[in-house]
Amino acid sequence: MFGPGTQHSSLFPSYLTRGVVEAIVGNEGAAKPFVANIVYDHDIEKLSVDRLLDSFVHNMSRKGEVPVALANLVTRLFVQEHAGPLNRGTAQYVAYDRTTLQGRTHVTELDFESSGGRHVGGTIVDEILSVVQQAVDIRLEPYRHMVSIIVPALDEIRTIDQVLAELTRLDFSAQKMSKEIIVIDGGSSDGTLEAARTFDAVRVYSSPAAGRGAALRHGIDKARGNVIVFFPSDGEYEVGDIPAVAAPVIANDYNLVFGSRSIKWVLDVDDQLAHIYPTELGRRLSKYGGRALSVLSLVLYNRFVSDPFSTLKAFDRAFLRGLELEADGVELEAEIIAKAGKKQEFILEVPVAYRPRSKAEGKKTTAKDGVATLARLVSERFRR
Repeated sequence: MFGPGTQHSSLFPSYLTRGVVEAIVGNEGAAKPFVANIVYDHDIEKLSVDRLLDSFVHNMSRKGEVPVALANLVTRLFVQEHAGPLNRGTAQYVAYDRTTLQGRTHVTELDFESSGGRHVGGTIVDEILSVVQQAVDIRLEPYRHMVSIIVPALDEIRTIDQVLAELTRLDFSAQKMSKEIIVIDGGSSDGTLEAARTFDAVRVYSSPAAGRGAALRHGIDKARGNVIVFFPSDGEYEVGDIPAVAAPVIANDYNLVFGSRSIKWVLDVDDQLAHIYPTELGRRLSKYGGRALSVLSLVLYNRFVSDPFSTLKAFDRAFLRGLELEADGVELEAEIIAKAGKKQEFILEVPVAYRPRSKAEGKKTTAKDGVATLARLVSERFRR
């Protein structure tokens, strides 16, 4: 902005313009976010977040001309959470003391770094919209900016490279969306974790507990996009089906979408089950257990789901986190159906392709998992 009395010969920062700080301070009901730098640069060499705030207040006060307190200028501070060492490559994270900061203003720690210290702007927009929505008690349409694809993995060395290579090539630019790929390893001992870490564009974490549900929940915590997709690492599903499953969520039409194998899978079911399960008992438990889940979903929650065990799903992040999921195992699928049903949320199903593998090829779902899933579906009905 041009300073007072200039002839367009010099430029001054907007905070030196008379009336700006007075307007900010005078609007007591406004949300006033401050987004801290992630890494140091030439303008803020070695300044902590505390020092940045002090500098901000000093300059907003026009260098002491207008007495003003931090609380009148900043109601919420966003800082990059420090996971691991404070140095990544040549970049050094801006330091902060959360105890000191919490005493000065409301602090939100989150991972909003894309790469090289750059912000993921959409994540900040998500947080600000959430603050505004709470303040005015109305529902705002989310700003869709990123798809987070969560890939749980356990001893999938035979398929992980191909799956991640295909996911890396997946493009959401037509929807004006970016994407991130998050692999959550459940304790692999065959090199899956190490293979995933060779992909520069993939964020890789180890699950804090055993089980697919625990891995998925950890991925939800790490996701920065506001559209979340579950996708398996076993090669049974087509990466090309992800856009169709995510599209209704991106369009703000639905909060959760299941990719249904039952709609598109036209091959002989008995033949396919014979390929997957070596015993007659296993085949029958799989065939009728899935049907029982579908019927129970309808009876208990008024939600008929043709393919409750599908591992390709898409969600609105706020809705998914609002379910407050707890299951560590495969029964997480039943918990999602049950809690969505209690909220009277419609579950959209879209057809997806499927290439089943046998136990010998690495199939991990067992009859015990099916029983646990059925039990979870029933027990959730009687929980508050």
